[in-house]
Amino acid sequence: VGARSQRIIKTHLPASLCPWSESARFVYVTRHPVACFASCVDFIRMLAGPLTPPLPDLLDWFCSDQMWWSPWPVHVEGWWRRAQERSNVLFVHYEEMLEDLPGVVDRVAAFLETPLDAEERHAVVGRSRFEYMKAREELFEMAPPTPFSVAGGFFRSGSRERHADVGPGERERILAFCRERLRGARYPAARFYPELAE
Repeated sequence: VGARSQRIIKTHLPASLCPWSESARFVYVTRHPVACFASCVDFIRMLAGPLTPPLPDLLDWFCSDQMWWSPWPVHVEGWWRRAQERSNVLFVHYEEMLEDLPGVVDRVAAFLETPLDAEERHAVVGRSRFEYMKAREELFEMAPPTPFSVAGGFFRSGSRERHADVGPGERERILAFCRERLRGARYPAARFYPELAE
């Protein structure tokens, strides 16, 4: 059997650190910053269990340059600029996938120049849904189990309203941090997340 001509590599690297190739295609997906915080907290709790730092410490970390992969505003701005400047970067919002997953599948397929017939498209859409992945999460986990890991803990909700799970104080701190760090940025945050408008 011959080698496959395509490879997929998943990464959380910011644009500034991601290895670059003009012959590669990059699909970047972002999500509401408060939802990202909720997801990070879930992930750390899943791995660290009772050793998880207190929520205020996690909030300080998320709203700082110590954040893994760089802070949300820096990460998003870097990939937005790449997408505006390079034809081999596609920028997608998670909320778009929840609103119109078939449409996003069509965009990605066109971007990758990989035509899908009706049956293939149906299969890709079905396998891209939260429910499908939740039922098979062992195939998608990002880290090996730890002594504190809980089976079935990797996929939490997939909700568009995930940001509502964060308390109002934490939520406003994250939004204020993102507004400040995005001041003068090219990424049109308010178009996608009105709460980030100045």
